[in-house]
Amino acid sequence: MKQTTFQGFQRLFKKNPWQTKHWAEFQKQIGNTVFFLGDGESSALVIKKQLFKNWTYLEVPYGPLGKPDDFFWKELKLLAKKENAVFSYISPQEKIQNFPSLSVKSALSHFPKFTRILNLSNDEEEILKQMKSKGRYNIRVAQRHKVYVEESRDINAFCQLLEETTSRDGFSQNYKKHYEALLHSDVEKVKMFFALWKDESQTVHLLSAGIFILDQESCLYYYGASSNQHRDKMAPYLLQWHVIDQAKKQGCEEYDFFGIANPLNEKNDPLSGPSRFKKQFGGEVIEYSQAYDIINKPLVYFTYRCIRSARSLYKNLIYTFTNIYK
Repeated sequence: MKQTTFQGFQRLFKKNPWQTKHWAEFQKQIGNTVFFLGDGESSALVIKKQLFKNWTYLEVPYGPLGKPDDFFWKELKLLAKKENAVFSYISPQEKIQNFPSLSVKSALSHFPKFTRILNLSNDEEEILKQMKSKGRYNIRVAQRHKVYVEESRDINAFCQLLEETTSRDGFSQNYKKHYEALLHSDVEKVKMFFALWKDESQTVHLLSAGIFILDQESCLYYYGASSNQHRDKMAPYLLQWHVIDQAKKQGCEEYDFFGIANPLNEKNDPLSGPSRFKKQFGGEVIEYSQAYDIINKPLVYFTYRCIRSARSLYKNLIYTFTNIYK
C-alpha cells in the first residue's frame, strides 16, 4: 500500500481545509485514525470512523484531490481491507468519472452539496456593492448600535450560545470537546470571533459567535451561533463582515459560507434559514459532486443500508404524527 506524508501532496490543498494537516490533527483529537494516501498527483486525507460494533468505514472529506486513477482506487481498497472497513465514503468537490465497480450513491450527507463563495480579490467597495441591499443595511444597523467584534477562546460561552441557537432552529450540536479539538488543531488558522454589545449599564452581551478556518487562500465559516435576545442589533451581519475583512487582509482570495440549501428546493431544505442569511452577502453558489460509497463488504453494507432506511422511516413517521396531533 502506498501511503505518503502530508508534505507529499500539500501543494494540492490551497482551498480545501478538509484536506489539510490541521484537519487531520482535529480528527485525531476526537478519536479517529487518519491516513495520507496517494502519490502527490492524486491524493487524499482518509479518515477511519466507527460504523457499528467492530465495523468501520473510511471517509474522504471533499476529496480525493487531483485525478484519481485505477492505482489510487486500488490503494484505497487495500486500505479499506486492512482496516476492516465496510465501505469508503467519497464526497468529491469535483466530478469523478472513473469510480470503481461496486460504487453506489451514498446515503450519508456529512458535507453540504451546495455552498456560497465570496470572491475577496475585489476591493471593499466592490464587495459591498455586490451584496444585497439588506445585507449592507444590516451591517450599518449593527454599527449604529455599537456592536463590536473580538477574537475569543471562550469555548464555554460559545457552546452556551450554540445550545440556544440549536434549540431555536432545530439543529443538532456536537459535544463541547468537538469544538475544543477544532480550536486546538491549529491555533493560527482556526479562529473564534464574538460579536458583543454593551447596554446602558455597560453590561456586555454576547449576541453572535462563529468558528472560522483561515487556511492559506480561503476562509471557511464553519460554525455559527446567535442569541435570541437583542436580535434588532443585527450582530451576525457585523460578525461576518468583520471576518470577511480580516480574511481579505490576511490574503485570502475566497470566503466560503459552507453549506446552503439546494437553490432549486430551498423552501423545503433544513438549511433554508441560514441560506437566506448568507445570501445577503452575495457571492456565487457552488454545487459539489454527488457523494458515493465504494462497497468493500457487500453483505454487511446491505444490512447497514436497510437499518438506515428503517431508522429514517421511523423518524419520518414520528415527525408526521407529531405534527398531525399538535
